[in-house]
Amino acid sequence: MERQYLEMLRAKDVDGIIFVPSGENQDYVCKLIEKEARLVQIDRSLDDVPASAVLVDDEHAAYNAVRLLIANGYRRIAILFFSEQASTHRLRLQGYRRAMHEADLPVPEAYVHPLFRPQIPTFTTI
Repeated sequence: MERQYLEMLRAKDVDGIIFVPSGENQDYVCKLIEKEARLVQIDRSLDDVPASAVLVDDEHAAYNAVRLLIANGYRRIAILFFSEQASTHRLRLQGYRRAMHEADLPVPEAYVHPLFRPQIPTFTTI
């Protein structure tokens, strides 16, 4: 679906596109950039894609979130994420693990939950 929207915006000859990359269309995004499309990634960035990105320090944010829970007496802390392929999720998982390790808390496999995106229904016009 991401590719379809990128194609549509490119066809509309927009001056620039701000998008949250899914990671599923990296080759296509690179081709758009080669054709001089102006893209800015937000929230996460694709590896090896020469486009600007506006990001949050996801590793530090997750680290701070876990530290806050620990400071409030919580010890069995789990993390949910979509995919380690996304830079944001990978970094958040690193921050989670670092905070748990520094607090000498276990990270059982059952506490680390990758989720899968539900299928988005498509609608057709009658």
